[in-house]
Amino acid sequence: MHRRGGLALAVLAIALSFAAPVILSGFGVFSRVATLPGWVIAGAPALMLLGWIANAGRVMLLVRSNGTAIKFGPAWLIAAGGDFGAALGPGGLTGIAAYIFLLARYSLSSAAATALFTLERLLDQFIFAGALAASAVGLALVHQGNHPWRLFVISFGLCMTIMGLIVAAVVQYRRLLMTVTWILARLRFSHLKRRRFIAWSVRFRRSLGQVARLPRLNIVLLISCAGGYWAARFAILPLIALGMHAPVPWAYLLAVQVLALFAGQLSLLPGGTITVEAVFAALLLPWLGRHDLGLMLLAWRGSVFYFTLAAGGSAFALTAGHRVRIKA
Repeated sequence: MHRRGGLALAVLAIALSFAAPVILSGFGVFSRVATLPGWVIAGAPALMLLGWIANAGRVMLLVRSNGTAIKFGPAWLIAAGGDFGAALGPGGLTGIAAYIFLLARYSLSSAAATALFTLERLLDQFIFAGALAASAVGLALVHQGNHPWRLFVISFGLCMTIMGLIVAAVVQYRRLLMTVTWILARLRFSHLKRRRFIAWSVRFRRSLGQVARLPRLNIVLLISCAGGYWAARFAILPLIALGMHAPVPWAYLLAVQVLALFAGQLSLLPGGTITVEAVFAALLLPWLGRHDLGLMLLAWRGSVFYFTLAAGGSAFALTAGHRVRIKA
């Protein structure tokens, strides 16, 4: 029943995502995709693949920090499959479940997988904050005009808040653990379940500590891999705009993608459907006509959402078929 409901939700999200370009440009938008240069049609998904290569390096470094050997091929499949998992659920919430499931195929416990996922999200927020700051500076210095500064400030503040909460939770984990345990006791969770939760939390904290003790060079490589992943993803929209000869500043396109990603976290549909399209259209409508906007939206979502469902889904299926090796 849950599987049918999830499948129906995914189908609805894809249908609504296709509907947005049609509303903007009409059904002719699908035939107009063929008018894009070949290097755009091939380059946009290639950038997504390149991003997964960079993210595979991040997966390898994080997993090896916890004492588990993993090769590049499986790490790439986990990187792509993890994005597929995140695209399946509302607000990307299924991403952590997919991450835990995929890493379990290579003997990592749920506590270790959750710790690594948390560190990935921390790095992502760091990259988002940097991208927003760079975009704001670029627009202020090079491209004068009215820009959504309030959205910049709100999104930057949200990035900093999320990073602050993660860091505070790690630093004050003992107090947090005591508070949560007290709450569980008041909710009448059994003593056994509370002990299991405490043991899980200790393993989670230990996994975080193992990453923190990595050599400086590995930390630099970790940040570089995260930056490479998002650089490849953020280059997709400027590539499409270049192929369409769209007069939109690249700094603005960078901001559009970050703001659309944040908006997608508020959607109740997979892939951030509806909110992503709404923010994308609202921010770019002053720069583009409706027909060009619909084509750009379709081409962009084709790489970051539809291609992720297809290629990432295949990677997820391949990894799911891997023999599970239980780790004590």
